[in-house]
Amino acid sequence: MQLDLLNAILAEKIQILLDALNEDRKEKYRFVGTHEGNEIILLICKNTKDIAFNLVDYNGDIPINCSANWRNLEHIKQDLKYVQR
Repeated sequence: MQLDLLNAILAEKIQILLDALNEDRKEKYRFVGTHEGNEIILLICKNTKDIAFNLVDYNGDIPINCSANWRNLEHIKQDLKYVQR
């Protein structure tokens, strides 16, 4: 699913997260895709050096017990163990 295909509220909240990630960076991250689960969406962004991940629910909010920070895949895997269902 691409960012422009998401509902407007969800897309706006994701854009706010991406803008925060890119604040004060010379090389900006760009949104490259999502992977949907039952209750959460994995956001994937990258620049030429790195890939960053974040989790949101279908309302665009950070799930309970998850960090609001963009992070690497290993940290995301840890968060997924504690996502409240």
